[in-house]
Amino acid sequence: MGAQGLSREVALRIGLAARMLPDTDSAQLVATLVMALGMPLSDEKLSQLTVRNLREADDGRFGDVAMPALKSAMDYLWGKACVAGGVRAPLSVALVERLRSQLAVLSFTRCSDDDVIGMRPVLEQNEFNLYLVDGSDHCMRLTRQHELASGVLVAWKDEDDE
Repeated sequence: MGAQGLSREVALRIGLAARMLPDTDSAQLVATLVMALGMPLSDEKLSQLTVRNLREADDGRFGDVAMPALKSAMDYLWGKACVAGGVRAPLSVALVERLRSQLAVLSFTRCSDDDVIGMRPVLEQNEFNLYLVDGSDHCMRLTRQHELASGVLVAWKDEDDE
């Protein structure tokens, strides 16, 4: 948990959700979510949030926001989307969380395999591919060099890719 009681995952999801909402930054969305859900904000609380709750919170702050923008924000808040190459994709949060807990020295992220361009996976499976992430130069990039890897990208394959 961070200094304000948010896990990194929850903070990232809130930050990404805020980008989907017009004229909203992360701090504003956090304040609205606290009004709607109470503290501390958690994965469990975000999973219980509804579009209606979000629209009505903070004196209807998001009442006039278009439904596609609200749904995109909710996908992030619920942990059902991530960004890779600017494309949103449905994801399994549970698997990545389990990997994070069992292999705490590595960071894990997830996206659709369709969003990964120009790199072969280090491991191919029926439902997903694994890629190694190198963050040594303060900028994340994919690598095939195990010794440089500080993280793993779990890239889910779409059913029609088979």
